[in-house]
Amino acid sequence: MSSIKEILKKVKTISVVGISDKPNRPSGDVALYLKEKGYEVFGVHPTLREFEGIKIYPSLNDIPKQIDLIDIFVNEENLLPIVTDIIIAKPAYVWFQYGVKSESASKSILSAGIELVQDRCIMEEHSRLF
Repeated sequence: MSSIKEILKKVKTISVVGISDKPNRPSGDVALYLKEKGYEVFGVHPTLREFEGIKIYPSLNDIPKQIDLIDIFVNEENLLPIVTDIIIAKPAYVWFQYGVKSESASKSILSAGIELVQDRCIMEEHSRLF
């Protein structure tokens, strides 16, 4: 498995699944931080279409570009239905933010040969390492 530093150096495109425009939700802040650090960021949300210049799509399948890393901000109930979409998207990495937990989803993602980072904040890790 790659180190977190290696992952953050390699990736160019990131999809934030569960991006929100609500001020009390960290997903929007994380997406903006990643964009400011030079990553190409796309959001996934069923109803939002844009947030602070970040294009948002209704599903991972709708993003017209190969995604290197999928950053997950949804709970297990909303994660399980998109595991197939994650596997079809074939990212090199999936990142479960703090509190995102699903043994079933984790097993499926790892079985598909996708590296998985769990229970860490990508923004905190990036700011700590760079």
